[in-house]
Amino acid sequence: MMDVAREIDYRFKVTNLEWARVQLKIIEPYFANAMEFDYFLDDWYLYLQIKIAFWRMSKKR
Repeated sequence: MMDVAREIDYRFKVTNLEWARVQLKIIEPYFANAMEFDYFLDDWYLYLQIKIAFWRMSKKR
């Protein structure tokens, strides 16, 4: 996975902001439609959505 991340960074020159959203898009299927993410929110709200999603998934187990 790290090799893929380096290759994406090298080829597409993504910013940290974009890369965080790419990573979220990659792991989004893990949440199995438990939560829908709004990618247009600022970084803090997107981070909060992720934390809530992980919390909700832990409660289901």
